[in-house]
Amino acid sequence: MATMISLTCITIFTPGTAFAQSHDVFQKLENVFLGNASASHIRRLVVEAAHRYDMPQQSSSYYEIGDVLVALRTGMNGVTEMQVLQCALVLGSPVYKQQSLDFRDAAAICAATLASG
Repeated sequence: MATMISLTCITIFTPGTAFAQSHDVFQKLENVFLGNASASHIRRLVVEAAHRYDMPQQSSSYYEIGDVLVALRTGMNGVTEMQVLQCALVLGSPVYKQQSLDFRDAAAICAATLASG
């Protein structure tokens, strides 16, 4: 049975707002991600994902990664953001990386694969 994923980006974090300025992006991700990953662990993986997918090393990229992961988690029956992120890091490694694969595509592939069991 094929799993269909439709990614509609839900902007949970809005860079530039007073709320976004007063809270660290990784602390916010720690608060919304399922599981018990620490802000420092999330930071390490998100920064690495931004690097592997040639995204600027800035908070807007980190917010984008977080938004994608949270949006994909919805309806994925227990698949966590960190599982998808770790899978996307593998797809973004030099061994597997395809030139046309961006983070959103890699995360969607990973979410579908993980959700299908």
